[in-house]
Amino acid sequence: MVDQSDEARFADFLDRLAAVLGGAPVVYRFAPAREQSREIAALVYKASPSPEYVTGVTFGLSVTAGRELVITMRSDDLGWGKVPARLAASLQGMYPFGKGQAVGYAGSLVNGSKLSSVVFAEPPIPELGDGIDIASEVRESDVIEFVGVYPVYASERDRVYTSGFDALWSLEWDRFDPVRCGDMTMVGALRQCVTPRRVL
Repeated sequence: MVDQSDEARFADFLDRLAAVLGGAPVVYRFAPAREQSREIAALVYKASPSPEYVTGVTFGLSVTAGRELVITMRSDDLGWGKVPARLAASLQGMYPFGKGQAVGYAGSLVNGSKLSSVVFAEPPIPELGDGIDIASEVRESDVIEFVGVYPVYASERDRVYTSGFDALWSLEWDRFDPVRCGDMTMVGALRQCVTPRRVL
């Protein structure tokens, strides 16, 4: 479970998110990879922000890092909503989860998908762009920043490593499509697979 000292903070976090994402999430727990780290919760919202999407938000990183991760994908597979929490549970304390960075995963992010890495950028939900303050009567200002998680191919991750974040992010590709038709680092893919960038 979430650490007992975090329960009130967790409840306030859920309340604030409900105003943005609606409804109650399905909650999954991920044990940390290292003993000194914290459990990470995956809050998975079905049909949010609209019926064809799933959104996942972490809880646990902000206790020490002041930020949480959020993903939105056009899918009914709740596995996508768990991706940020799995990454956070594995890498917390070792990786800053900063915007403009990229990281790989050992295997596919979700079964049946060829996407195996992620890049971090602004959150996909505009209302979370300025963060949320979960201050309460017993807790002073407690602003949580949100970092967006966007699944990519391994070669796209490598492009970020070698050429910088903008070399990938500036291309036109559907950030929310879990089965998009190709690697954006390949010229052929660019010619065949460029589609309008969809926004929520």
